[in-house]
Amino acid sequence: MYGDDNKKEVARVKKMITEKFKSKREREIAIELKDLKNEQEQIRNNKTLCCPHCEKRTQIKKLTIVDAHHYIRPYSCTGGDYWTFSDEYYVICPKCDSAIRTYLGSWDYSTPYEEKKKEEQDRIKRYHFLHKFHQFFGERLNMYKDGGITSIDLDKLRDEKKAAEERNRY
Repeated sequence: MYGDDNKKEVARVKKMITEKFKSKREREIAIELKDLKNEQEQIRNNKTLCCPHCEKRTQIKKLTIVDAHHYIRPYSCTGGDYWTFSDEYYVICPKCDSAIRTYLGSWDYSTPYEEKKKEEQDRIKRYHFLHKFHQFFGERLNMYKDGGITSIDLDKLRDEKKAAEERNRY
């Protein structure tokens, strides 16, 4: 406890001294950079995603994204027995209440991207969009599945997230 307070005080004093020795122009640039970062965050928050089912656009800050994880069974003496990200996202459209499944899939490097089917190109683009802007979604949940998926129970996933946060708090 005391060590943390000491570290915070040292960091505060270093910041204060650094600020004191900055020129006026450096301080102005720092303020401009902060403003630009805030503007960039706002632009990213206002990005939209088009639902392929109802074809309506929704801001990503209003969407729920679910990361799918799968279990690696134990093998040999030291391998397996862990959960890993499946390169698969589910986005729940609030307008039509459907789940949009997006996954990277096996990448066939022998076929150029431009020659792939339009559906496959759209899926790959959507996956990279979700991966890049993952942190800007309104709600992020994790789903752990050991077999195939039949439905997504958002309430159950929210309860699991809340329980995990409670366990990690102590």
